[in-house]
Amino acid sequence: DLTGDGSKDNPYKTVKQGIENSNNQSIIYLSEGNFDAQNISIDKTLTIEGVKDKTVIDANHISRIFFMTSDAKLTLIRLTLINGNMSNNETGLGGSIYNDGGELTLINCTIKDSYSGLNGGAIYNNMGKLSLIESDIINNTAVQYGGAIYSAGITNIENSYFTENHITAEKGVGGAIACGGIASISNTLFLKNYAIYSAGAILNLANATLNNCSFINQTTEYTGGAISNHNYMVINNSIFSGGYSRFYAAAILAPPSGQHVVTEVYNTIFEKNYVGAHGAVSNNFKDTELKMENCAIVGNYILLEQGGKIYGDIALDDNASTLYCWWGQNEISPYYYSPHSETYESWKINASKWLVMEFTSSNEIIKQDVNNVLNVNIKHYFDNETKEIYDYDEDINLPLTVKFYTNTGQTIAEVELVNGSASINYIPANNVKTVYAKLSNQTIEISVKQKNESKLIASDLSKYYKENKDLEIKLTDNNNNPLYNKPVKILLNGKEYNLATNNNGIVKVPLDLNIGTYTAKISFDDEEYRNQNKNVKITVLKNKTSIKASNLVKYYKNSTKLSVKLLDNNKKPLKSKTVKIRIAGKTYSKTTNSKGIATFAINQKVGTYSVKISFNGDKTYQSSSKTIKVYVKSAKLTTKTKKIHRKSYFVATLKDKNGKAIKKTKVKFKLNGKTYTRTTNNKGIAKLKITVKIGTYKIKTSFKSTKIYGATVFTNKIKVLR
Repeated sequence: DLTGDGSKDNPYKTVKQGIENSNNQSIIYLSEGNFDAQNISIDKTLTIEGVKDKTVIDANHISRIFFMTSDAKLTLIRLTLINGNMSNNETGLGGSIYNDGGELTLINCTIKDSYSGLNGGAIYNNMGKLSLIESDIINNTAVQYGGAIYSAGITNIENSYFTENHITAEKGVGGAIACGGIASISNTLFLKNYAIYSAGAILNLANATLNNCSFINQTTEYTGGAISNHNYMVINNSIFSGGYSRFYAAAILAPPSGQHVVTEVYNTIFEKNYVGAHGAVSNNFKDTELKMENCAIVGNYILLEQGGKIYGDIALDDNASTLYCWWGQNEISPYYYSPHSETYESWKINASKWLVMEFTSSNEIIKQDVNNVLNVNIKHYFDNETKEIYDYDEDINLPLTVKFYTNTGQTIAEVELVNGSASINYIPANNVKTVYAKLSNQTIEISVKQKNESKLIASDLSKYYKENKDLEIKLTDNNNNPLYNKPVKILLNGKEYNLATNNNGIVKVPLDLNIGTYTAKISFDDEEYRNQNKNVKITVLKNKTSIKASNLVKYYKNSTKLSVKLLDNNKKPLKSKTVKIRIAGKTYSKTTNSKGIATFAINQKVGTYSVKISFNGDKTYQSSSKTIKVYVKSAKLTTKTKKIHRKSYFVATLKDKNGKAIKKTKVKFKLNGKTYTRTTNNKGIAKLKITVKIGTYKIKTSFKSTKIYGATVFTNKIKVLR
């Protein structure tokens, strides 16, 4: 009832089916799901590929899953192998996989919950090649060696994760890995692996290189909390933290092995590891050699049976050196336990040169108001022979955290060292008097130079274009006393002004600015008083204008004109400006003269007019307008006679708008085709003697426009009687 042809589109449904039907160098694709598989023998080149976290091969605690012959080259990709079991204490090798001289590669795989009655809870590599890449090895168990992996061949592990693997025998070693061949392990995390006797993480019996690995909370009941090295091992750029060993060597043990044992450790951090007898790193046997360089050994301690802690960092014998290490403080830890002594004694260890912390400010002290570059570094070393401090020019790869904080308890920053150095930019707040830098157990302080308080007083202002108005700035102390002869810098409109305050603490900046909005950046920088910075908004406005004009009363067609005067905000006349009036639906424009006056002829007929006078403004002056009334009047020319006798007089009376006689003004009478001119007397009366024949006539009475009075014409119909 099983289907599938092993292609990616139609995968096999069982592992056994896929392998039995495969040719050499085949790629087998497994679908998602759980597959039962036990004791599958492989003697050819195969790749088995599944779906990450969704393709599970389960041995159901019956046996191991794969056995590889020396001809096998097996690559597993994105598979999860669980519940392998080889419980026979004599033949129990490789709980999930036994590689008997072949080549085994796991990529992005997980092996967990497997068991071996002897060695290699997950994998046993017998003289073969093992590559583990981006894989997780979880909760596997062996009795004697290698809770997860036992390898007597070549081992390469990259970017992987080992956790909660363990050994159960009282003399069991290598909670995660036991290596008897060449091993290279990089970028791998070991977390909470356990062995009863020794090496909670790794037992090395041959040649091992570790790069960028982390060993967190590895534990043993006897020795070597993380690593037990019996041959040659190099460790670079790694971390050992929180390890525990009941007796000695919470991190690395180098015991006697019948051969010269060499352990080299570079750029590695040992922190908060603890033991019952010896320190974080123990090299307490003859014919073993330990070299530690550029390491950090911080906060490791001996846990006493009667309670309490002795912060001892390391236990070393004669064949050990610790060069250019950071011990958590500028003086090395005084605690050292000799394997040849029955008591804990405060002996200095045999380190000759060690790194020291330096805390500096770019301004020597820390200054208020300005940026201070604060630097912590361990790029110096103390030479115990010369008792001098020297520069250390080599790279230091110890990502320790530096804490910067203030006397107020405020944390400024926490920064990791990069190549032995960490820097921050800092401007102290008002109440900060001291800044501290703490690295491990070492704290160094730098004082903040205190300055007197100051005040900078300046306000936003508005001014009219060309108005004589300055920007005024005042400096005082905290008690409002003026600060004399102090430097004030102003940046305004692309110009820099450097001025000194007068006796009143004042500086003034002339504002010869075009119309617009500006920002004046004001700064006060002083060694004695607190620096101040302030931005002030300056608005330069167009000048206001006003129109001076009064209501006008004039006589029709006389020469009286409307006079308009244009003034600025200081009541000064504005010349050469265009002023407009709108009257009777029409607009007229005039240009002001040197006195700011524009005049307009009013030629409208008799009547009352609303006149809007306006100035539209220009680049430097605001617009303005005004409405007035213009009254166009006519002189009153009256004639009362409609019937008149020959030889008598036709009388015309000429008066102004107020009823006052208009005297000595010529009046013309046109009668029967002839024109007669008469002059008004003091009563405004002009008379014409009628000499025409009896009859009815039209008589036209008029006077011409004068400077004061406009022209007036009346036509009357008269009847001449006998």
